[in-house]
Amino acid sequence: MVKTVICPAKINLFLEIHEKRKSDGYHTLDSVMQTVDLADVITLNIEKGNEGISVLMGEKNADIPTDERNIAVKAAKKYFEAFDIRDYEATILIDKKIPTQAGLGGGSADAAGVLRALDEYFGFNDKKRLDDVALSVGADVPFCVNMGICRAEGVGEILTPCAKIPKNTSIVIAKGSGSVSTAQAYADFDALGNYVRRDSDDIIKAFEKNDLSFAGIMFNRFEEVIFPKLPEICEIKKTLYSCGAAGALMSGSGSAVFGIFEDDASASAALDTLLKKNVFACKTRPFYTE
Repeated sequence: MVKTVICPAKINLFLEIHEKRKSDGYHTLDSVMQTVDLADVITLNIEKGNEGISVLMGEKNADIPTDERNIAVKAAKKYFEAFDIRDYEATILIDKKIPTQAGLGGGSADAAGVLRALDEYFGFNDKKRLDDVALSVGADVPFCVNMGICRAEGVGEILTPCAKIPKNTSIVIAKGSGSVSTAQAYADFDALGNYVRRDSDDIIKAFEKNDLSFAGIMFNRFEEVIFPKLPEICEIKKTLYSCGAAGALMSGSGSAVFGIFEDDASASAALDTLLKKNVFACKTRPFYTE
């Protein structure tokens, strides 16, 4: 069986970091995530056999590992183990469109796409076990399996759907040459000291207005520790605002920044401006499954 799945990127419309858990060292979060139609495409070939799981990448993604370091392989193996699947093999072909180390959840999206494809093929229809497998693969993977827009709490596994932002919202995403290590971003946060914690209640209420009022109250705690180290990210955010963005924010732990625009023409103009700066940039919209 050959199955092709779309694996959309995510952006964080809100991200506050809470305490570190003593049990496993993970930080708990209060976050709002939204999938967008910037997406990788995975083609999964599943058949009887004992060759295991392999990943194929295009030439332009030659720097991405194709062994067990690839989170898509990890997801497939975890699924096979959890559901006691034997005598099957899988080949995963990834057409990579989402920039890496960008805070856009590209790896998590790929892992989630593999899990969705496998679950559709084998048909176990056990959402609880699927979500448990997703969490064991990575903190953002449960959201990427579900997609849409959700408040994410805990380490990312407690998901509460939010009111949808308008489907025709124009979003411009940009990423410069710098990349961010998530582990280092959390280490820098731990050194931040005292801060006034914010919560996502206000932005979640703003979604219910079905307009772009949420854009002015977006927030990401990581900006405080990332911007001083990578001023290029801050400059991209300023460029988005100078081009008329209603709001702009770094996504996740960076280094991509996105801007929310009131009309497509303004978004297109911002895209042109950013491309002239020789950075990755694309125009996208919210992605929903229905």
